[in-house]
Amino acid sequence: MSDNGPIASIVLVASSGATSIQKTLACLKAQTVASKLQVVLSARPSAMDELKAIATSPFHSIKVVEADFTTSARARVPAIEAAEAEIIIFCEDHCFPTSADWAERMIDAHKGGHAAVGPRMTNANPETPSSWANLLIEYGPWVGVEQSGEVELLPGHNSSYKRDALLSYGDALGDMLEVEWVLHRDLREKGGSLWIEADIASAHLNFSIMRNSMKLHLLEGWTFAASRAAKWSWPRRALYAVSFPAIFFVRAIRVSGMILGNPVSRGMVLPTFLMSYFFLAISAAGEGLGYALGEQGSREALGGMEYDRWNNVVAKEKALAFEGDTGLCDPVENHNEAMAG
Repeated sequence: MSDNGPIASIVLVASSGATSIQKTLACLKAQTVASKLQVVLSARPSAMDELKAIATSPFHSIKVVEADFTTSARARVPAIEAAEAEIIIFCEDHCFPTSADWAERMIDAHKGGHAAVGPRMTNANPETPSSWANLLIEYGPWVGVEQSGEVELLPGHNSSYKRDALLSYGDALGDMLEVEWVLHRDLREKGGSLWIEADIASAHLNFSIMRNSMKLHLLEGWTFAASRAAKWSWPRRALYAVSFPAIFFVRAIRVSGMILGNPVSRGMVLPTFLMSYFFLAISAAGEGLGYALGEQGSREALGGMEYDRWNNVVAKEKALAFEGDTGLCDPVENHNEAMAG
């Protein structure tokens, strides 16, 4: 970029207009490099005018693009294509930078030539076992990370990439983003490196309503299996469909190690164990259905659950999705550290 261009483009899906992104924007406005950040918002047609009215200051610029909201991966694609900076940082309306140098450190890490850089993850709503179980199942490898370094995978939806690396996938980009570990594996196979930056963190707001969490994991397992087996023969699909109990045990062992290895979850180890196993069993059953029956609309149903996170948290946590000062992110860090103690 020229001296006047942005040094990074923030890609943010605005599922419900300006209201849904107000806290994330507040955290971004407090960044040390805010004036050098371009914010690119993916919008539904009905929210375009509202989002275009957001004041640009203190950012370098704000751009609003119309997007397909069938899934969040598809919603990101036009924003990526519209981004102007060489580095693209994915943000979510329910995941919040916890320090003012979050973006600066993320960008600096890219100077190492990495294809992608991600933060460690913390819990934005740490009061319930269901929230911890959901965080550890989804982001366990990046919770409690103590050292920066090269890794095989990064936190999905919340990492940063070289723009050229993403655009190299052309029309296949949306598919690559649907399951981000596929993208990470491909980037590494092409010679790119992935870097975790332990000195910065993103606080993730997790599902904490039980029935919603159950539906989430059923659909995640179902969608994953249907996508994975789309071109398989029927005998192979049938074999995997009846093997779903083995899927549960393999994942349960992996998640158990994450729970024991991450001190931030030890304040409620037993309930987190039990909740994690319950969700993993539901996910494994979903995989069995996906292998046996195919997609059956599971992708669209799952896509609908990716938005409006406040509908999926217990009542006392709803305000966490909206209340806007970056100072509200700091107690999350403090709470996680208190649990570690």
